[in-house]
Amino acid sequence: MFSIAPGFIAHHDGRIRRVRVQLDISDVRGAAEEGVRRALRQLTCVSDTDPGTPISSTLPGVKTMYRGSAVAMEAFDDAAKTIQRAWRHYRGKEIQKMLDSLTTREEEEPKIASILRSNDVLIDRLESLRRSRAYETTIYEQIVNMPSANVNSYLERESRRPDSEKEVITPRERLLRTELEHRKNEAAKKIQKVMRLNVRRVQEARTKERWTEFEGPKRVELLGKVAERLGGKYVLRRTDLETVRFKIASKDLNLDSDVSEFARRKRLIEALKTNMDTLKEIKSISMLIERGESLSKTPLGGHRGVARGQQLFEQKMEQLEIENLKDEFKDLR
Repeated sequence: MFSIAPGFIAHHDGRIRRVRVQLDISDVRGAAEEGVRRALRQLTCVSDTDPGTPISSTLPGVKTMYRGSAVAMEAFDDAAKTIQRAWRHYRGKEIQKMLDSLTTREEEEPKIASILRSNDVLIDRLESLRRSRAYETTIYEQIVNMPSANVNSYLERESRRPDSEKEVITPRERLLRTELEHRKNEAAKKIQKVMRLNVRRVQEARTKERWTEFEGPKRVELLGKVAERLGGKYVLRRTDLETVRFKIASKDLNLDSDVSEFARRKRLIEALKTNMDTLKEIKSISMLIERGESLSKTPLGGHRGVARGQQLFEQKMEQLEIENLKDEFKDLR
């Protein structure tokens, strides 16, 4: 709460009273250009005889009995202007605080990043120093426990070892590294699974769009083919309308499954082509070992999946042929 400079207002008894106007900042927060009237409703008139009486309750009397009172109108105008000035000042302070906090955060981010980088460098140096000390301690223990005649050969052999093999790894570090590698592998598997699922969805969406949506020239071409087929027959089809609707509904119902099966079969064919191209380039066991990882796995689960997919495809083709034969026999009747 804050107080506004005192003003004058006409009271209901005809006398002009000196009043003090109080305003709550939270109540003015939603006031905009036409917020003067809304703010005036929230004003509180503190008079000598009746403190706490809202001005809104005395407004009807002021408007009817003292409509021409210039002093009262000036008091209202002064109160509204003071409210606006106080609100702008308050909002300006809030905006300035927000800008200062953002500027301070932007200035501190590079410092924090540099401190983190320097800490990482120091940790790496300390880790390398600890490993080198552990390696030196291990060599010292080996030299102490071996015959003196073998010391020179041992030192010569150790000097030829690469630096990567001179690291002494404790059992705890080995366990942590194994756990880290396991987590990386699991994360890679999950990422690959999500990526494959996304690729499969994109393939199915494109196949469905290619099957269901046609451009203008393609649509005209298909309509021409249908007209040729209908015009080349002496007897028109006598298929019932309900049967046609049932076929269309069943086709729409099985469209998603047909699209998924088609996309799956297409991925299988591409995987087999990739494997065949890779096997053609392999001419020795060493090349097989090197390029064995590039052989793509069949998405249907090995040879059993391939046989199952081929069987489903053949069954689907047989069903389509039987339906076509039934339609031809119906026309001949």
